[in-house]
Amino acid sequence: MNELKTYKRLTWALIILNLIVVGFFTLGPRFFGPHGPHRPNHGPKELIEDQLNLNVDQKEKFHHLIHQHIEQIKEQNEIIKGIRQKMYEAHFRHLSTDSIQSDLCQAIGGVELINIKHLEEIRNICTEEQQVHFDEIAKNWARIFTDHPIKP
Repeated sequence: MNELKTYKRLTWALIILNLIVVGFFTLGPRFFGPHGPHRPNHGPKELIEDQLNLNVDQKEKFHHLIHQHIEQIKEQNEIIKGIRQKMYEAHFRHLSTDSIQSDLCQAIGGVELINIKHLEEIRNICTEEQQVHFDEIAKNWARIFTDHPIKP
């Protein structure tokens, strides 16, 4: 008799667990989105627009700056890719890679210079009041941009 009660309890426990699992998989994306509980489409672009409260004209200029920035980063990434290729070829031919490594460091540093120039251009489309706010919140943007690298 005790075995029968144990089997019934186990059966009900498995049914409940299965319902929880099914509920999680069917309801989970509705509550958390496809990638977790963060807000979808809320990357650096949206954060900057929201935090600076850009007007329509500024948003248009801002979107143009973003397009330019992405193109510049793509070009720089292609340069980096070419230098890396040269470095690996030289390494496996047992040639000196010192100058190539220096070129690579400069190219990678170039990405950061592009990013800084981009931020300066964004600041320039802001009003004086927005520029003050820009300067205050720019300290946190280093974290934002490293969490969301630009995709080529």
